[in-house]
Amino acid sequence: MPQLQQSAVPNRLLASLSADDFALLQPHLERVTIEVRDLLFRADFAMERSPTMRALFLRFVHTFIVQVSQTAYANAGYSLEERLARWLLRSSIDLISL
Repeated sequence: MPQLQQSAVPNRLLASLSADDFALLQPHLERVTIEVRDLLFRADFAMERSPTMRALFLRFVHTFIVQVSQTAYANAGYSLEERLARWLLRSSIDLISL
């Protein structure tokens, strides 16, 4: 199977890596179909070898946790109209960032 090239990877996290960090992961990357709760890779492999990758992964995890927490708070405390407005705003921001 041919190796994936960084310019052809649709994953924004992988695309944002430096060429050196991507080269560390490249031998371990392949296109797969996954099911819910499947393990993609062991993060400790990359995090042990590159401080910049460690910082990037930790920033991603922090951002994801903040977004999930804000969503849970909004779902618990906001009215349907407020949740819809939040969802529309969040969707428009996500579309702009593509």
